[in-house]
Amino acid sequence: MINNNGMDSLIASMRATAAGIAPGVSPSAPGAASGGGFADALQQALRDVSMQQAKADGLRTRLDTDPSVSLQDVVIELSKAGLSFQMMVQVRERLVAAYREVMNMQI
Repeated sequence: MINNNGMDSLIASMRATAAGIAPGVSPSAPGAASGGGFADALQQALRDVSMQQAKADGLRTRLDTDPSVSLQDVVIELSKAGLSFQMMVQVRERLVAAYREVMNMQI
């Protein structure tokens, strides 16, 4: 049987990211809880992606030795890590495009 709790939390996290707020932060006060700027939010997002990839990799290596780890859980975690990485690549591409646009502006 597939565990839907992981997928539900992933979907909720993606919707919160798409809405521009961090999971667990109320929409009425975006950014107020962290007190940091854009760089802090970007660093936290990179850490989250790295942790997601490390979790998926650890689960993948445990699949061979631990009978309690199911193949479905490994595939779900690897998919989450892949989606997280793809999202960060898209953010990077948007940042590079914005930087190039600002650099091409004439003063």
